[in-house]
Amino acid sequence: MASQLVNFAKMKDMILSMDDKETVIVRTKNKIKRKRDRGGVSIISQPEEKTYKVSFLKRRHLNDNTSVPFWYIYQE
Repeated sequence: MASQLVNFAKMKDMILSMDDKETVIVRTKNKIKRKRDRGGVSIISQPEEKTYKVSFLKRRHLNDNTSVPFWYIYQE
């Protein structure tokens, strides 16, 4: 189900539009998780919600619509 919501076409559209507020929320009905208790670890099943969005916080944008890491020294 998540692959139908978050696919290549959707990610491409989100990147090209550069809209920071556009997100995709994927809800899972029963996610199997480990939970630590006093007696050890137990396995539980509970709903989960994940939010996918485009984030370019670790890159520097150049004037020609490309991006490079912050440490990269760009010479024209």
